[in-house]
Amino acid sequence: MAKRSRAKYRGTIDSITVPPAAAAPSFSAVVLEHSAAGNADAAQAEVPPGPSSRRKPSGQRIRLIWIGQRQIAGISAGTDLEFEGMVSLVDGIPTIYNPRYEINCRQERT
Repeated sequence: MAKRSRAKYRGTIDSITVPPAAAAPSFSAVVLEHSAAGNADAAQAEVPPGPSSRRKPSGQRIRLIWIGQRQIAGISAGTDLEFEGMVSLVDGIPTIYNPRYEINCRQERT
């Protein structure tokens, strides 16, 4: 992954972090990225939407940070989403600030 590059990913939220009320508002989520080919070498590949394109996590963790937000509706641990933005390394972790995102719904089994 380049030091600063624009990329589109798909993954599952592993954890979220909300700072204390006295701190500046922000909302952070750590996502386990799903790769198109099932390995970390394909980390920047675009993955088409839909249940048939669901992949296992490649192990790469990406941090998403929304500045000025204390919570984001629909964003919680276990949520699948597609997201894109400018990726930078912050404290050695790939990070995207204020990403564009789309929550992927899961089909219920009948």
